[in-house]
Amino acid sequence: MSKRPTLQQMQQSDLIDEAAIRAILSGKPFPNPILLWHAPRIPTFANAYLLAKKHGIIKISAEVNKTSDGDHIAIVRLRLPSTKSIRAGAGRHTEPMIARGFAFRNAVRQLLVEVKP
Repeated sequence: MSKRPTLQQMQQSDLIDEAAIRAILSGKPFPNPILLWHAPRIPTFANAYLLAKKHGIIKISAEVNKTSDGDHIAIVRLRLPSTKSIRAGAGRHTEPMIARGFAFRNAVRQLLVEVKP
């Protein structure tokens, strides 16, 4: 039986990833120390970014839409060249680029299932 993360743990994970997304967008290095995993097989944004580069993951498409409550919902589709698989990830945030970063992280997470450790 797996233990589900608490709301506080999920919010902390999003804050860690938000800081890494902001660093990439501003051309700065990732915050130190670079956290790689939120949990086993659940990469942080920083690690998803590094793993995407390592495995040659390609962006197929990205879209961001604003909701009626002011949030932004993003969907990012990525392809893993070694398996030709395409997976999508979704993300939500008040800022469109942060939502897109969350969606990217989640799409990489979906593709990692197919990567042999």
